[in-house]
Amino acid sequence: MGYLDEMLEHYKGLPIGDESTLVVRGASVQEVVDALGGVPLDDVPTDELDGDEPIWAAYTLTAIEGGVLASEDTGYADPPNSVLVALSKDGRAAAVVRNNIQAHCRFGCARDGDLLFDNDEYTFLTDRDSLPHDLRTLFDLAWVDLTKDGSVPQEDTTAVALAMAEVVTGIRLTAADFTNLEGGDAAVVAVRQLRYAGEKDEPRLLSIVEAVEGLAASQRVGRDVDGTPDARPLSGQLGSVQVQRTVRGTRRKLFLSVAHVTSWSGWCVADGSWMFGGGDGETYALNQPSYGWAGNHADQLSGSAGSIVSWFIEVDRPRRAVRGWNWGVPIPGRPGWEPTMFLPVDTQVAATLDEHRDETGGTWTTVTINHDHLPVEWIDDLHAWWSMQLAILEALQEAEARKK
Repeated sequence: MGYLDEMLEHYKGLPIGDESTLVVRGASVQEVVDALGGVPLDDVPTDELDGDEPIWAAYTLTAIEGGVLASEDTGYADPPNSVLVALSKDGRAAAVVRNNIQAHCRFGCARDGDLLFDNDEYTFLTDRDSLPHDLRTLFDLAWVDLTKDGSVPQEDTTAVALAMAEVVTGIRLTAADFTNLEGGDAAVVAVRQLRYAGEKDEPRLLSIVEAVEGLAASQRVGRDVDGTPDARPLSGQLGSVQVQRTVRGTRRKLFLSVAHVTSWSGWCVADGSWMFGGGDGETYALNQPSYGWAGNHADQLSGSAGSIVSWFIEVDRPRRAVRGWNWGVPIPGRPGWEPTMFLPVDTQVAATLDEHRDETGGTWTTVTINHDHLPVEWIDDLHAWWSMQLAILEALQEAEARKK
């Protein structure tokens, strides 16, 4: 195994999820807190941190060998470039890796007070000459060439970004470092979430008309999975749902998030949070189960104790992805990724993306979801739920267009 292979395998094994990860060489925890504009949690009104329209995120920071590791779990309080530059002055270095629910993977870095690179979706970079030379070999493993159909990252994009952060800062993160973030000695402060120019007064949560019916529908399905007293008996008869929406953007950029979607409902409901896990580190590995747990979120499609279990059956990038899909019921004494399946017949979700241009040259993609082999009792509910998901996707793309 070569050095780069070993480095990537190392970072694939670290406990990192959808969040912002900041690494700073040569700084103290207090210096990073000051640069981020962090304040004590008690100084922030509860509704501004955990309410329906949060404007702050909780940052956790710990001293590590050579510097500081900081993390926040929203994916929307990653430091702006001015902070990266400030933290890198006087011989220091800083790098940020950020993932969020939109599957946007950012990588940014600075050294000696100079911004070396920053891109909000670095895998789709069109000008590779803008990348520092010493990062190019790693970067190419995550690059998606938008001029070629079927171009996909060769490696896990988060692992690649963390490896590039090591090259810039000289700090290799370890599992122990992330364990320390969970420990009692870690500093926890509130940092304002990122705001874009022209959007300072807009909440991050989306107002989706379809959410009323979609959330109610998910809760009916969830009660069936949980087996509550008002659960509906299922007859064993099966049917299908088709939902379609045309949204801004190219299918190459949309494909990753559409192919993997389990729930985007966190964009319109603040309370609670879905959790996701599984897979084997490959972006589109076939027959490798992934899991989604709703917990106490208002989108209860998995049930409060159950899970959505899905796995790729067919992938034709960037046109079509087909997944097996079932509902997992936990087995007492067994981990959540070892459930029994609720439905005796697996359902199947096919996502198709068709791209076209309008009269002004703008690119649009029609996303079609076909969900087959569903219990007939769930047909109307899954139609409402998928309609909500695609409405969220449309709203996200419209918001993205307004930033440009």
